[in-house]
Amino acid sequence: MPRALAVSPIRAARIARGLSQREFAAALGVSLESYRPWDSGRRETPDDVLDRARGVAANRDRDVPMPLSALARELRINKGTLRAAAHDGRLAVSTQPPGSGKPMLVATRKAGESFKRTFYEKTTKFTTKPPAPDLVAVAPDDFDRQLVGLRERLKVSQTELARRIGAAGKAVVYQWESRQRRPSPILWRRVMQLGVQARCDE
Repeated sequence: MPRALAVSPIRAARIARGLSQREFAAALGVSLESYRPWDSGRRETPDDVLDRARGVAANRDRDVPMPLSALARELRINKGTLRAAAHDGRLAVSTQPPGSGKPMLVATRKAGESFKRTFYEKTTKFTTKPPAPDLVAVAPDDFDRQLVGLRERLKVSQTELARRIGAAGKAVVYQWESRQRRPSPILWRRVMQLGVQARCDE
C-alpha cells in the first residue's frame, strides 16, 4: 500500500481552525500565493509564520485580523451583519490584499467581540454610531489593477468614478490606471471607502 503523505503543520493548523486557504492566509497577513506552497508541503513554512499559524489555530491571539466571513463564523453572526457594521463604522476594519484580486476586509476577534457586545441586536435608528473607518491611505503597488477592478464591479466609467471620489475628472483616473500618476492618500482613501461600500452592497 502507498504510504499516506504527511499533512504539513500549517495545513493542520488551518484545518483545526476550520478556515479556507484564503481566509487563513489573510489571518496570517500573507498572500494566498505565498501560503499555498506551505499548505501543500511543497515549501517549508518559516518558523515565525508557523508560530502565528499555531496561535491563530489555538485562538490565542484576539488581535490577529481575519476575513469577515471567518469572523462571522467565530462570533456566530451573519456575514452581512458584519459587512454593514464595517460600512457604518460600528466594526473596526482594515483592508488586506490577498495577493491578487480585490482587497479583503479584515477585522480582529477583539474588534468583533466589541461590536457584538456594544451594538449587536442593540442598534436602532437612534443609536449613536462611530465615524466610518479610516482605511488605507497609501495606494498599494497594484493600485491600477484595483481601480480597474472596482470600476468593473461598480459598472462605472472613469468619468463616473472620478465624480464619486471627487477627482478632477476622467483624465485623473486614466492617468492612475495607466500608472502615469499615483493616487494621493486623500483620494485613495475615498477609493477604498467606495470599495467598502460596494462590498457591503453585494
